[in-house]
Parts: sequence; C-alpha cells; structure tokens
Amino acid sequence: FDEVKEGVRMRIWRGHAYLLADVAVPAKHPLAGFTGEQFPIDTHWGVNETWVEDGWYFYKWDYGHHRDCSIGDRLSQDGKKWTVELVKAELVNVHHQTVLLAKLAELIYMNGKVGR
Repeated sequence: FDEVKEGVRMRIWRGHAYLLADVAVPAKHPLAGFTGEQFPIDTHWGVNETWVEDGWYFYKWDYGHHRDCSIGDRLSQDGKKWTVELVKAELVNVHHQTVLLAKLAELIYMNGKVGR
C-alpha cells in the first residue's frame, strides 16, 4: 500500500517477519527533520526510524514487537495477529494526525516568518 493524500504519504510493506508502516511529508516541509521521539503521533510502539528518500521525510514504525505477529508468522501464535487491514486502519488514523500536525507546522512557520 502506497498512497499520497492531503500532501502526506502513507505506506505499508512487509519486512522480514512482520509488517511495517510509515507516513512521510515533503523533505522541505516544516514538519520534516524531527526524530521519532520528537514526532508526537499515536502509533503502535511509536516511531522507531526516520530518513529522507526521493524528496520525502519518512517516520516509520513496525508491528514486530513482543506479542505481535503477522499473517504467516510461525514464531508466535498467541499475540495480536496484525493483518494489512488492521495496520491500514491504524495508518489512516496516523495519517489524520500527521495532516493536522503538518497544517499546524505550516502556520507556525509562516507566523514566524511574518513576525520577524
């Protein structure tokens, strides 16, 4: 899954043993450049990696934690079974949070430029 909506990119893909997801803003956007700890979105175990790629600044998290398992995972049968549909449902919420933050970051950036 890879989609851009309201200026924010969202993706889901399969890692070696579990699903991963991310949101991204344009690399020159005022919301780009923060660490995972500084990026205040509510997601599964928080953002654990950031990077720039093809003009986008990505915030990534994964579904490979204790008591998590993806479809076909033979290592843990008693954890939450993360499907693409479940991850996408969470990603839609994270996308909404990111769009709101992006709009706020734009306002703060513009007010800072006007006020100086």
